[in-house]
Amino acid sequence: MRDHIAHGYFNIDADFVYDVVYRDLEPLKEAIGKLISNLNNQ
Repeated sequence: MRDHIAHGYFNIDADFVYDVVYRDLEPLKEAIGKLISNLNNQ
């Protein structure tokens, strides 16, 4: 996706970006929270 955004310029599909953020942001947030928690417990 980064390549698509970095080199797509005016061909970026806003719906595609929204879908990726909507689908992937929460699991990413949870994974980062677990990593932080594990680091704090060491």
